[in-house]
Amino acid sequence: MAKGRDIILSLLYRQDLSGYDINEILTKRFSHFMPGTSGTVYPVLRNLEKEGLATSRTVIQTDKPNKKVYSITPAGRAKAEKFLASPIAPDEFRSDFLFRTYLGINMGREDYASLIESEKRSIQGRLDQLMQDYDSVKDEFMSAGMRYAYDFGIRFYQDRLDFLQQHPVPQPE
Repeated sequence: MAKGRDIILSLLYRQDLSGYDINEILTKRFSHFMPGTSGTVYPVLRNLEKEGLATSRTVIQTDKPNKKVYSITPAGRAKAEKFLASPIAPDEFRSDFLFRTYLGINMGREDYASLIESEKRSIQGRLDQLMQDYDSVKDEFMSAGMRYAYDFGIRFYQDRLDFLQQHPVPQPE
């Protein structure tokens, strides 16, 4: 599984970014398929600089505070390439919903129905957010891989939602 430093180096591999820009990408675009790492952005950037994997420069802005923009170094590029060429970790799927459904302790038909309706709303919200995120960036340059990741995520949420809508509420035993 990618660590914060791998993710940030990979982002800098594509383009120079400020810590704020990286935070925005992590919380808005990557939140659908990577665990949140936004709290570690600035400490990771400082460590990358100390290790000679990234450099920074201050960009003077008018009417805004100055910002620090980070660039990847040749050593950082090599490290990012090594990470990107490494074996892919297996996906992890954990579901509090499925755990509770599986156990079904003291659950009647109405309890199952309520749990399923709540999960449908949750998934629909995530699907709507992903589609909104996609709509906000689709007019920018998008690589084939970016488009593929969005399409995969949309299908993933849609398939889960379809399953919940098509399968009957479990009957308690």
